[in-house]
Parts: sequence; C-alpha cells; structure tokens
Amino acid sequence: MVGGGSNLLLSDSGPQGTLVAVASARHGVLEISGSTALIDAAGDWNATAFELAGQGLAGAESLVGIPGSVGGAIVQNIGAYGHEISEVVKRVRVLSVEDGQTMWLDAHDCQFGYRDSRFKSSDRGQFVVLEAQLVLTEGGLHRPAYAELADELASRNNSPAPEGYELQAVHQAVIALRSAKNMVWQDSDTSTWGAGSFFVNPIVSGKDHERLTKELSSAMPAWPQLEGRVKLSAGWLVEAAGFHRGHSWETVALADGHALGLVNRSGKATTAEVLEAANQIASAVTALTGLRLLAEPILMGFEPDLAVAFDAHIEP
Repeated sequence: MVGGGSNLLLSDSGPQGTLVAVASARHGVLEISGSTALIDAAGDWNATAFELAGQGLAGAESLVGIPGSVGGAIVQNIGAYGHEISEVVKRVRVLSVEDGQTMWLDAHDCQFGYRDSRFKSSDRGQFVVLEAQLVLTEGGLHRPAYAELADELASRNNSPAPEGYELQAVHQAVIALRSAKNMVWQDSDTSTWGAGSFFVNPIVSGKDHERLTKELSSAMPAWPQLEGRVKLSAGWLVEAAGFHRGHSWETVALADGHALGLVNRSGKATTAEVLEAANQIASAVTALTGLRLLAEPILMGFEPDLAVAFDAHIEP
C-alpha cells in the first residue's frame, strides 16, 4: 500500500508483488464542525494543510510544504518546526487488511512516536488509513515553537509578534525556509530530486549528549525530549563527519541547502548508488559518534539484512 510515494526508496529490481495506491474520489477537507475537521487520507497533505488554514483553523500550518498524502503523513507522523501531525490527530479511521472491516482508532491507539506510528512499525501493512479527524484551533494565531521559524517570522514582520502570527504569514515563512533547504520539489532543481531527509534526527540519552558535546562541540544543536533524552541534528552530524552540503559522488549528491537531502542529481542514479553514498555517510557518523543513523524513507524490494545496516523499515 502506498500513498504519494514521496517517502519510498525502491530497489533497482523493483518490489515483489503488487503495489496498491490509496485513492479516493474525495479530496482534502471533508467536513468541519467547530474546531474539528474530517480529512480524506487519499488527499494531498500539502493542499489539505493550506485548506485547513484557509478555513481559519490553526495547528497544522508549520507542516506545509511536506509532500505526500494525508494517510502517509499520519503513518509517518510528519513533523517540522517544533510540531508533529500527531499533536492535532483526534482519531483515525482505518481498514483492516485481514478482515476488511473498518474501525476508528483514537490517537493513543495509533502509537505515535518520533516519525513513527503503529502503521509504520509494529502493524505495518495491516491497516489502510482512510480518514482522520483533527482537532485544531478556530481563528488561532501561530506562536512559533522553533527558533529558526521564529527568527524568520520576526524578520518578515520587522519585529517579533508575542501574540502570534497570521497563518498565511507562517505558510510563506515555512515555504521559504524549506525552499532554501531544497525541501520543496521543483522539476528544475536537481537538489530536490530525492525522498526528503534521508536520515532521522537521532534521540540519545542525556549521558550520550554530554559525551558528544565534549567530544565534538558545545555548539552542537540539541533539543530536550521527554525522560531526559535529547534530540540531535542528523544534518549537523553528517557535516561534522565530513560530508557537507553539495558533496557529490558520480551520480548522487547531497542537496546544496541541506546535508540530509541525498538526491539523484544526475537523474540517472541507481538505488545501489544511492545506498552506497548513504552507507558511506552512516559509517562516517558511526565512526565519529558511535551512533547509528536511521534511514527515514521506507526501503522497498530489498533483502532483510539491509535493515541491520540502516535500522530501517524494510518491505519485501
């Protein structure tokens, strides 16, 4: 089962079996009742996020510019600029592949985690996401929780706005920031020809964070998490390991604006070449830090032992 396909890496031999694309005659926002919106999982996420904000509903505006379907956004638990889609999900309607029955699952039962959910990990392939009910904020303003976005908005506004920013202004700022990192697809920009961020930001213990700060730099970006853990910047670690933005192999390269953007710069790269570059990066980061980087895209059509190298989700 696939949605928009923007978070897949297919093997050169192709996947086994039949790919089923989730589609619908309905698109986007299906129904709004107060602050609650019912959205179609087959719709385009980016268009849906814009539509929600156009209805004066706040809560998903920092997630614009992320490609793929609504269902894929939920499976992946997409996030950006300090927010995740799971923060606004009330419940999800799914189809059971085993018996064809549909049911509603509350957000808690979706087992959302960092760039993860039960639909991506423990129950991968067992459910098809059909609809989602989101709880947003009527007529709300956006108060940025992420320094980079806060700085961009303050610059565009000529001063900070403590009460918050209009949703349209947030959209413009997010799209500008993502575009500068080659994270908004452009047919003419080869630095966008990839599957977004190839590696997930690692979350480490407080002890490991303290160790890496001493070994690498006190300026290493870090964000506190629950239970004393700390999220690190995978992009910063990739560059610290010697692979800088724009680094190029024969057919594959890192995006000019983002060290996590592993792209098919030539338009002719094989998956094997992409994985060879990813292996080099991951090995260098492990040698430098002792950490293993998790591949963010779903790898489809590969042998299971590849999961060991990337600690990744593998589809046959």
